[in-house]
Amino acid sequence: MGLLSAVAAELNDRASAAQLYDLLVPYAGRIGIAAAGLACSGSVSYHLGLLASTLGRVADAIRHYEDAATVHERMGARPFLAWTQLAHARVLLTCDAGARRHEAAALLASALATARELGMDGLVATVRRLGLDTAATVEALEPADGEAVFRHEGDFWTITFAGKSVRVRHGKGLGDIAVLLANPGREIHVADLIAASTGALPDARGAPAAELVAQGLRVSAGVSGDPVLDRRARADYRERLADLHRELDDAERCHDEGRVARARAELDFIAGELASAFGLGGRGRQAGSPIERARKAVASRIRFSLTHIARVHSAMARHLRRYIRTGTVCTYVVPDEPVRWSV
Repeated sequence: MGLLSAVAAELNDRASAAQLYDLLVPYAGRIGIAAAGLACSGSVSYHLGLLASTLGRVADAIRHYEDAATVHERMGARPFLAWTQLAHARVLLTCDAGARRHEAAALLASALATARELGMDGLVATVRRLGLDTAATVEALEPADGEAVFRHEGDFWTITFAGKSVRVRHGKGLGDIAVLLANPGREIHVADLIAASTGALPDARGAPAAELVAQGLRVSAGVSGDPVLDRRARADYRERLADLHRELDDAERCHDEGRVARARAELDFIAGELASAFGLGGRGRQAGSPIERARKAVASRIRFSLTHIARVHSAMARHLRRYIRTGTVCTYVVPDEPVRWSV
C-alpha cells in the first residue's frame, strides 16, 4: 500500500490517491512492516502525506508529514526522516512559499545534510529534478556558515546550528531557551521566563512581568505551600516513564546501545525529579516559596527540552548545556566566539 501510494503521487493519479487515502487513513501513525519485520517502509503517515499532497489537501498533508517526522525521529530512522522533510518542504514551497519560507528552508537543509552524510544520492538527485526555481530556492535557503537559528514556527521550532538544521516539537523549555539566546549575557529572572511562556514579556526594567499564579505558583495565605508537582505534572511524569520503559525494553531487544543510554539517562533524570518532589510514604513535598517553585519549573523544562534536542542535534545540545546557566536568574553566557542567533 505504501509503494502504491508513492506511485500514485509520482504519477499524480488523483483517483487512485483518493482510494488509497481512505484505505490507509485508519493506520495513520503506524509503521509499515513487511514479511514479519524483514522490510520497513516507515510511518504510514508519510504515505498519507504523499496522497494528501496529490489530492491538493495541503493542511492534511502538512499534518501527516509532521506526524511522520515525529515517528521517524523516535525510531532514529534518519533516511525516512530526510525523505519526509523533503516532501514536507515541497508542499510548503509550492503552496505557501511566502508565509512559511523559513520553515521550508530548515526542512530542505536538514534533508540535504542527512542525504549527503549518509550517501543518499537518490534524494539529492530528486532535489535537483525539482526544477530551476526550486533548485535555486534550495541553494539560497541552505544555512550559511556560522548562521544560527532558534525560531518558533507553529507547533515546531526550527533550529539551525553548526550547519545543521532540525525541527523540534514545541515545549515551554524551548521558549525559555529562545528568550535567553535573544538576550546573550543578560541575567533573566525565572518569573520573567514564566511570564514569557504565558504570552507576557518582561518590561524594560527587567522586573517580573506577570503574576506567578499563571503557572499555579501562588501560595495562599495561611498555607504552608503547594505541592512541588501538581496532579497534571505527576500524570505527565507517569506517562513519560511508561513510554521510556517501553523504549528501553525495545532498545535492549534490538541491542541498540545508543537508545539504551538515552532512555536510561532520561529515566535517571525523572527519578531524581520525583525523589525531590516526594517525601516519606510517597507524600508530596511542599514547595517553600513561589520563586523556588518557579526556579525548579524553569530548570526542569529547560533540561527536558535539551534532552529532546540532543536526540536530533547533539552539537546544539552540547553548546546549550555548556553556556546556559539556570537558577533564580538564568542566563546564556556569551561564548568566547559569539554566535549570531536569529530568534
